Amino acid sequence: MKIKKGIIIGLIFGLGLSIFTSIIIMMFALGFAEGGITFLFRGNVLYSTTIIFFILTSTLLGFYFTKQENTTNRKHEIFGLLSKLSASLFCIAIILILVEQGLTSGVKFLYGEGWLYFATIVPFALTFSVLGFYFTKRKNVSNKKLWLLSLMSALFITLYSGTIGALFGEFVVRGGSLRTYTEGGYTGVNVEGVLVWGTIYAFILLPITVPLARLIIQVFFELLKKYKIV
Repeated sequence: MKIKKGIIIGLIFGLGLSIFTSIIIMMFALGFAEGGITFLFRGNVLYSTTIIFFILTSTLLGFYFTKQENTTNRKHEIFGLLSKLSASLFCIAIILILVEQGLTSGVKFLYGEGWLYFATIVPFALTFSVLGFYFTKRKNVSNKKLWLLSLMSALFITLYSGTIGALFGEFVVRGGSLRTYTEGGYTGVNVEGVLVWGTIYAFILLPITVPLARLIIQVFFELLKKYKIV
């Protein structure tokens, strides 16, 4: 019974996280579409600040969770405090961007890049369903094991979303084809480019995505423990 609950909660948790992630990415995609890369450095301080807090949070979380077992260390406590502060500021920045996008674009930012929903929903749902099944069979999970799970989860989600997921999303939003036909011909998705660059970015972003995955998996694990599923 607990195993089924763990899988169901993992599925719901993953679905919600995929939607949240897609919305955040779409907000930045709209910003790039409106101002290109220069909007990060010249026009919009809010976006620049958000990215800085995003990277800072990942870095601090990396140090914090690496020394998690040594909770009496003074430096560990400081990193923990800084991590929470940075994560809080990052969340506030995201909320402000949501408000800004809502005022300027209405609900457009919720469906402007609709393929993202289809790109992320499968890896997130599958990953946390498997994690829910895994955690329900173990009372305690070591810090080393959590880091390994974080690495595997982050790599799978980013690799799938950036390659197969991206192509599947484009296939769906284009009406069952990777081509969009126009009066003068058609425009299509660069399949090779998506597969190559999606794979490259999945590995390049690991120093950022793994610590964030570690945080999210920790939250998910604590959620299961709270409801006595593990």
